[in-house]
Amino acid sequence: MRLDAFKLCRGRRRPLALKTGGIGVWNHVLHVVTVIAILTNCSLMALTSSQFSWLANEIGTLGVFALAIGWEHFMLLVKYIMQLTVSRMPQTVQDEIRRKKYDQERKRYMQLRLKKRNSSYGTTEKKKSSITSSKQSPSAVKKDEQVMDCCEITKSTRSVACPPIEETSSNMSGS
Repeated sequence: MRLDAFKLCRGRRRPLALKTGGIGVWNHVLHVVTVIAILTNCSLMALTSSQFSWLANEIGTLGVFALAIGWEHFMLLVKYIMQLTVSRMPQTVQDEIRRKKYDQERKRYMQLRLKKRNSSYGTTEKKKSSITSSKQSPSAVKKDEQVMDCCEITKSTRSVACPPIEETSSNMSGS
C-alpha cells in the first residue's frame, strides 16, 4: 500500500514546465488541421445540404462539385490571407522588444561615450601634471587639484559638473 502511494505521489509526477519561444511543431499541425477542416466542410456542405439540391437540378452534380471546389479554394485563400496579415506576436510584445533593444543600444552608446570621455579625462590629468610642474604657488596647485578631483561626469547632461569656485580675498583683490 505504501509503495503504491509512493509511486503515485513521487514517481508519477507531471514534468516541470519549460519556457519556449513558441508552440513549435504544433503550429504546423494547426495549419494542416485547418486545411483539412476547410476541405471536409466544403465537401459535406455540397454533398449533403438540401439547399444545394435545387442547384444540382439546374446545373447538375458536376456543377455543384465545381462550385464546392471553387468555394473551398476561396476559403483557403481567406485562410492564407489571414495567416499572412495576423502577426505571430501581439503589438504590445513587439513594442516591448523594440523598447528593450533601444534601451540596450542606448546603454551601450552611453558606455562608449563615458569611456571616451574618461579617456579624454586622462588627457586632462596630463595637463594637470604639466600645470603642477609650472611655477605656481602650492596653494593654487592644491586648489586646482581639489577642483579636478571633485568634478563629476554626468551621463544625462554629458558635461562635466564641477562645484563653484569659492572667491577668496586674494582672488577678489586681483580683479
